Parts: sequence; structure tokens; C-alpha cells
Amino acid sequence: MNIAEFKTKNTELLKEIKERLDYNNNRGGFGFSIDGELLKELVEALENAE
Repeated sequence: MNIAEFKTKNTELLKEIKERLDYNNNRGGFGFSIDGELLKELVEALENAE
């Protein structure tokens, strides 16, 4: 499966992950760690990939 196919099949999953990351980030330090930051970068990379 290539990245474009993954994005098409997992649009809702990527959206939900991004929403949860944003929510945790807005709460402050609780629940948002270096792992959250790396996951956020991965989601953004997948969204921007062609």
C-alpha cells in the first residue's frame, strides 16, 4: 500500500488522531509528550505526502 492509498483509506483515522493531539496539546502538559509531538509530525507528514 502506498502513501496515497493509505491516506484515502485512513482519512478519518488521521483526522481523529490529529484532533486528539490538538486537544491534549491545548490542555497543557497533560497527555502531550515527546511521543505526542512525534505522532503529530507523522500525521502531518502523511497528510502532506503525495
